Amino acid sequence: MSVGYLKSILENGRNIVCLLGRGPAAEQGCDLYREDFSYDVEVRYGRSPSEIVNSTFYNNRPEVFYEFYREDILKRRGGARRGQFLSEETGG
Repeated sequence: MSVGYLKSILENGRNIVCLLGRGPAAEQGCDLYREDFSYDVEVRYGRSPSEIVNSTFYNNRPEVFYEFYREDILKRRGGARRGQFLSEETGG
């Protein structure tokens, strides 16, 4: 994949989601691997946070992914800030 192709996707994409590993997510205030958070997510969604943020899960169940993203990621951080975590409705 060329840099130009990636740049065009980012510039023209309506909804862009970046799936990060534990380190970058924790630095942004989204520690998905804390035991109490993981337990609460599993009770509500019947899946672990790791399963929900998996690209296969996103491709097959985007409505649940976005519900989790809005309710459990954005709200835990106190809302999205422009250029960081954006919800599905903002369009990037």
